[in-house]
Amino acid sequence: MPDTSSADSPAAVGCHEDEPDAEAMRAFRILARLRADGWMVGVHNDYRLNGEPRTFWLLTHANGRWIKGEGTTDASALAEADLAREI
Repeated sequence: MPDTSSADSPAAVGCHEDEPDAEAMRAFRILARLRADGWMVGVHNDYRLNGEPRTFWLLTHANGRWIKGEGTTDASALAEADLAREI
């Protein structure tokens, strides 16, 4: 089993272990960028809707703002949240 104790691994930041490596790394890069800009994970939830796997991310910032993203993968949900911070 891989070591997930390092904050430098996709699994350590909550990325699905069953996502293809490229998608997991994309999610990791987006989340790392958000964290570097001061965003903190408030909620991360994996769930099923009509039997289909989904994921939800809510991030908060010290400035009082929040952003969220939902999708079928961590990468798609985090990309949606990343776009929302620009609005």
